[in-house]
Amino acid sequence: IYGTADYILQNKYIFNLTLANDATSRSGENAPATFVYPSVAAAWLVSGERFMKNTDWLSLLKVRASYGLSGNDEIGTYSARRYYVSQGLLGNFGMAQGNLANTRLRPETIKRLNAGFDLSVLNERINLCVDIYSNTVKDMILRTTPDRRTGFTTYLSNTGSMRNTGIDINMNARVLNGPFKWDLGIMASKYKNEVLKLAGETLYTEVLDGVVQTKVGQPMGVFYGYETDGVYASTTEAQAAGQYEMHGLVQVPFGAGDVRFVNQTGNDKLIDENDQTIIGDPNPTLYGSIVNVFGYKKWSLNALMTYSLGNDVYNYTRSKLENLSTYNNQSVAVLARWKNEGNETSMPAVAYGDPMGNARFSDRWIEDGSYLRLKTLTLAYDLTFRNDVIQGCTLFATGENLFTLTKYKGTDPEFAYGQNPLFYGVDACVLAQPKTISIGLRLSL
Repeated sequence: IYGTADYILQNKYIFNLTLANDATSRSGENAPATFVYPSVAAAWLVSGERFMKNTDWLSLLKVRASYGLSGNDEIGTYSARRYYVSQGLLGNFGMAQGNLANTRLRPETIKRLNAGFDLSVLNERINLCVDIYSNTVKDMILRTTPDRRTGFTTYLSNTGSMRNTGIDINMNARVLNGPFKWDLGIMASKYKNEVLKLAGETLYTEVLDGVVQTKVGQPMGVFYGYETDGVYASTTEAQAAGQYEMHGLVQVPFGAGDVRFVNQTGNDKLIDENDQTIIGDPNPTLYGSIVNVFGYKKWSLNALMTYSLGNDVYNYTRSKLENLSTYNNQSVAVLARWKNEGNETSMPAVAYGDPMGNARFSDRWIEDGSYLRLKTLTLAYDLTFRNDVIQGCTLFATGENLFTLTKYKGTDPEFAYGQNPLFYGVDACVLAQPKTISIGLRLSL
């Protein structure tokens, strides 16, 4: 059941109320059958007030705010139901329980709080839209670890919560308005993700030979591995450091040509899983787009640029092409590897099987994924060819992904490895977006 109501008072005060009563068959049998999601929004047209009457430079000023609840039942069709699977033992087949059902499993609830304003000045020559938001996910669905006695390794439960806060800014302006016209649009967004609750657990998720950590008080899915500090140039240098690994009950020291891993636990000289730490954050500091539209007589040029700043990327592709531990082909970068005593390099020596773990998940494979890309560029010419049938005719040429400014060593800094937020920033041998150029004719009939 869904209902909405709108009320406008004196063309200046705007109110909206929405109420949804939803039901889902995916919930557990002991969870509520229906869920109520209300939301309310209000706006004030400040520029319509009498005290703004003499502000000729101001075209529009609207202040708005909203608060509401919504649900997410994308938990799998039978996740909250007990089911059975076929299983064999010593040549005999039967039915075994396939999952550890949570009869109280329910959809997640998202609380959304938003505030912002719309501003237009100089006869709408400059337009600004600003939104500040805080979204909190309650009853977040997590795969937790149940008691070993259950015989299962995972259990779905509503034991988490998370908050996303951020700001979105959109600005559009007519920079030049003479025979030569120039419209500029800038969009900038910044957000912060923070895990609020995890039922006392720190979650570690394996992603393509790497690990992401989810922990209370930090963003979801940060890269978690070993910090490095170059390569041992000589045997003397390695012996002076004295670091070692345990291979069973045997202490095996790092030698010349091995990666120097940072000991996070003190001066014990042992490098093990306790020395892992946060080595990267896939969340950008700032991202958005820039649009420039130029016009002169019958010509127009439209350029769209996208950008992202401050996000880290796990270059899984490079970790396979520079591991120096198999017979597989490697990239030309390994030509700079350590070869002889005294070599100063950041690339370790060849070691088949990687006995000292030089290719383990570390900041060697974490890179700055910042970029600026010319996403589309369109040049058009209006032929002004019109008759009773054809109302308009435009000849155009469009280029996509023409150039990208980035320090990222992968094929493309703009990629997506699935929709799971734990996979953000993972470049899993993703094909680069192609550069394309097309020419066409647009007719309006």
